[in-house]
Amino acid sequence: MEKRSDGLSIIIIKYIIIVITMILVSLGIMALVFLCILTKKDLKPADYAEQKVEAWIENCKEKERIEIESFPENADYVWKDNDGKLLRSSQDAENNKGLKKFIERYEKYEIGQDIKGHNVYTILKDDNSVVFIHYIIGYRYEYIFLIIVVLVLMLDVLIPTLLLIKRIKKAILQVSEYTIAIGNDDLSTNIEKTDIKELNNIIAAVDEMKAGLVTNLNERWKEQQEQKRQMAMIAHDLKTPLTIIRGNADLLLENESDEEKRESAQAIINNSERIVRSILEILEKEKQ
Repeated sequence: MEKRSDGLSIIIIKYIIIVITMILVSLGIMALVFLCILTKKDLKPADYAEQKVEAWIENCKEKERIEIESFPENADYVWKDNDGKLLRSSQDAENNKGLKKFIERYEKYEIGQDIKGHNVYTILKDDNSVVFIHYIIGYRYEYIFLIIVVLVLMLDVLIPTLLLIKRIKKAILQVSEYTIAIGNDDLSTNIEKTDIKELNNIIAAVDEMKAGLVTNLNERWKEQQEQKRQMAMIAHDLKTPLTIIRGNADLLLENESDEEKRESAQAIINNSERIVRSILEILEKEKQ
């Protein structure tokens, strides 16, 4: 069964469709997962910590005193008196670098509120002390979820791209090896069609060139064989009369006493021998 091949334009279109489909499927799955998380009863809203902190601040202002015992659990605090002495702090506040920097800025410039991305820093003061507060607006693990989304989308593009590159590279390598073999006069080699139409057109052109080359070589071989046959016939036709000439010259050399005629007969013998040797060399070369 002949292998099906597509043009590069069709391959690119299929690649784009596959990538878009994978992205849409991935986004749909992640959207469903996100909706399932949002519909959980125990999921807190993004501004849950802010609501709790603001409610606690309002409650303290109404009572005109700081009730640190009722401070929300999902926020951090550092409570100091007006002399800068630490009265109390939450457990996580000790490792909270952002909160420490906010306290330093407040002590230098009396900045009462600051927002850094999702991090909110504020204060609550009374006559004798000040509470430095930190809370986060947003969902927990929000950045992790975004990172996962980005990684999934990257894979949706990367995987089809690598498969496409592998497919094209394999086909190009196949054609390259075929053309190299032809260039090295290996006319017996054959190649299967690839699944890329443009490369198959190149293979067809190379096959046509190879067929023409084989035909040309066969014709040249036939011509050479015919030349050898003709040369052999000519050499054979020359050898017979030369043998007769040599024989007659030998008779003249034996029976002639005139020195000048003997020299002429010897010249005939020598030249005929040289011609015979030349003919024998030609016949030997034609056999090779």
